[in-house]
Amino acid sequence: MIMTYEELIKTIEKARRFDRMPGVEVSGIVLDKLGICLDNLKIIHIAGTNGKGSVAAMLTQILISAGYRVGRFTSPHLIEFTERIAVNGQSISNDDTLRIGEKLLHGDFGVTLTFFDYSFLIAMQYFIEQNCDIIVLETGLGGRLDSTNVVKYPLCSVITRIGLDHMKILGDNLTDIAKEKAGIIKPGRPVVIGMQKEEVYQVLLQQTKQKQCRMYSSQDLEVESLGLNNSNMQEFIYAGKRFELALYGFYQVENAYTVLETIHCLQDEGFCIDEDAVRQGLREVVWPGRMQIISRYPYLLLDGAHNPDGVRALSETLTKWMRRERFTFVMGVMGDKDYMEMVRILAPIADRFVTITLMEERAKKAEELAAEIREEGIDAIAVSSLEEAIGMQKVDEKWVLIGSLYFAGEVLGDI
Repeated sequence: MIMTYEELIKTIEKARRFDRMPGVEVSGIVLDKLGICLDNLKIIHIAGTNGKGSVAAMLTQILISAGYRVGRFTSPHLIEFTERIAVNGQSISNDDTLRIGEKLLHGDFGVTLTFFDYSFLIAMQYFIEQNCDIIVLETGLGGRLDSTNVVKYPLCSVITRIGLDHMKILGDNLTDIAKEKAGIIKPGRPVVIGMQKEEVYQVLLQQTKQKQCRMYSSQDLEVESLGLNNSNMQEFIYAGKRFELALYGFYQVENAYTVLETIHCLQDEGFCIDEDAVRQGLREVVWPGRMQIISRYPYLLLDGAHNPDGVRALSETLTKWMRRERFTFVMGVMGDKDYMEMVRILAPIADRFVTITLMEERAKKAEELAAEIREEGIDAIAVSSLEEAIGMQKVDEKWVLIGSLYFAGEVLGDI
């Protein structure tokens, strides 16, 4: 039976693993049976709770500006599955996704693949076919047992800010989560550590020393953000030099510091990346759904913050850039997230919350979320659709849409 691209995606989206075999073992078995070896590929492996996608986007754009052919694997997608897999900014075609995906779907591997396994394996096959010079590879969640951790010899391992998320899987405290993320650190291979809480940094530092890795870190650097300039670029200072960044938010400057430390690492590994390429990449980077201004009048901002640390970073940016302003937060969240802590963080700058139910199995019902928010003494109303919510906005109000990258995808798919 001939399968269409849409049928393939629907099929693999339903894929679940009911045994306890870790993703890293599954992907290793499948790659072996396909005769695919990743050992000679130039891979930048990225783990972390917040900032993985932004760091991957900046690195990719800088490397493209430096003349390299770059594959990027990221998740989740916002609108289309093919966003997850791109070469030099061009998403994989539906036809290539179908061709590679069908081969995996009908293969006799003796193991059960999940949706993420399929996504990762399609990406690696495609990047090999496309003769990528460098691959920028994000973990799904965690690190140690993640499907992507089949990579044994990365160019470098990058760990962005670690916070409390996916606690049922990774552990209920920062130290345990950090140990899981540190699983991508490989013996003798360079490591880049982004800014961390001290207890997290010590875990990562210990792993780096134990595995005898050369370390690059922005931990002791003071972030210097200068705000927006006349070109609507965010300016910041790094190593005494002024840079422009197309992404908004104080936290994106922190991510940029991690990126620049990674560039130093790659230069030490022999890659030719000059300052002009770095500047061009930071000015041209695009990463939808993160501090993205949808409309300036009335003001409508979209951000995919989906955990307390992400929401705290958003709140800090809004407070610094728009002092004394208050906001209406349109919120769609997953039921397994710490959504009430997110609400409490935003409450000091919130006029009210408007809640919406996402089109996902794990979504928190809008009515239930609004009721819980009202129990905290905060104004909240549930709506049945994004269209209904936006229709309520007055021209002089500032609204922020938050709560989930899935919500960000729904918003971008509707506008």
